[in-house]
Amino acid sequence: MKINTNIPALGAQRSLDKTQEELANRLLKLTTGYKINRAADDAAGLAISEKLRSQVSGIGQEATNELDLISRNQVAEGGLGSTSDALQRMRELTVQSANGTLTDQDKELINKEVAQLQEQIDYNAQTTQFNTKQVIPNATTTDLGIDKGSIDIVSDPQAALEKFDAAINMVSEKRADLGAETNRSEHKINGLLIAQENTMAAESRIRDADMAFEMMHLVRSQILEKSGVIMAGHANVQPKTALGLLGGA
Repeated sequence: MKINTNIPALGAQRSLDKTQEELANRLLKLTTGYKINRAADDAAGLAISEKLRSQVSGIGQEATNELDLISRNQVAEGGLGSTSDALQRMRELTVQSANGTLTDQDKELINKEVAQLQEQIDYNAQTTQFNTKQVIPNATTTDLGIDKGSIDIVSDPQAALEKFDAAINMVSEKRADLGAETNRSEHKINGLLIAQENTMAAESRIRDADMAFEMMHLVRSQILEKSGVIMAGHANVQPKTALGLLGGA
């Protein structure tokens, strides 16, 4: 009679070890919220999940880039708005200068204000920046054809008016281009957010744990563990009982 190798106890222990491993795995899934925590859980699923996560990150960065573009355009729009206001004021002063009742002193004051407005336009072009970069190129008085050497509102107000009108149109076109670009970015962001949401949902279906399912199996594993401990204990008692009987014989 062989009693040194307790076959039932070994079987019970193997079963208990397997149950405890399953229990630890269920606890990990419930703790992390993922049904795939390592390649051993689902190698193919993990690879697909990682690719989808990378796509989500890339889509998010692309949307951020578009938001930065919108912010830059808003800054540029502010600068061009100020330039447009200055141009409108210069046009008003030009019309005013054609008034035959103005004195030479009045005209001198008008010229001074026009000069200040020209300086303001150049200042806008040079200092309107986003992330240290100028955002309204080709918007100086020279670019717009209204620098001090190009106009004389007192001696030739009609020519000055034509140049101011042309400059106002140029600035308006720049603002329209910014508006169109901003609209495109907003539409693109909406599309990117939808794509990101769908990609995240796909990744979630692959990787995220079904909490109700995992909880059910956790309870099952806990019950099996308790049963396994009892069975292992009984298996270990049997050879001791046999030895006791032999010793009493």
